[in-house]
Amino acid sequence: LAMVNPVLLEGTDYAVGYGLVSSRLFRIRARSSTSWISEELTLPEGEPISLWADGAHARVGYADGRVFSAASRVQLAPVIPTRVEAFTALCGEGFALTAKTLYRLTPSSDGGAVGAWTPVDLGAAKLPPLELARLSRTDRAILVSTAGGVVARVAVPSCP
Repeated sequence: LAMVNPVLLEGTDYAVGYGLVSSRLFRIRARSSTSWISEELTLPEGEPISLWADGAHARVGYADGRVFSAASRVQLAPVIPTRVEAFTALCGEGFALTAKTLYRLTPSSDGGAVGAWTPVDLGAAKLPPLELARLSRTDRAILVSTAGGVVARVAVPSCP
């Protein structure tokens, strides 16, 4: 479940969120605290593995690295050469983790919707292999947690 901030959407909804269940995407809206509705949204082909929100935006991440807007299903990120294990976002920046690399989503250089994945240098962190690693976040950093319990903190410069 990924809840977005309805105030930022400038809508009349009491609450807005998305759910990813068995590769199916649902939008959930509350008109009041007692009136909720849901609708299924069609996803592009592939293997969706993650759903997250960052402010007013919800995203769906695929195992091949593609990311789509949950609201419009517009593609925002391209394929990554190896399978993605986890996604997260912080302060408007998207991140993807593979078994070997953490990637940051950078805006398109030509102003288009699809950005580019840029590897994040984790050399100073001295992390063991990232197989089965997970991503989490604090208010200003991404945390990479390995299966062996090693955690690296990656600062996100765009965070105030």
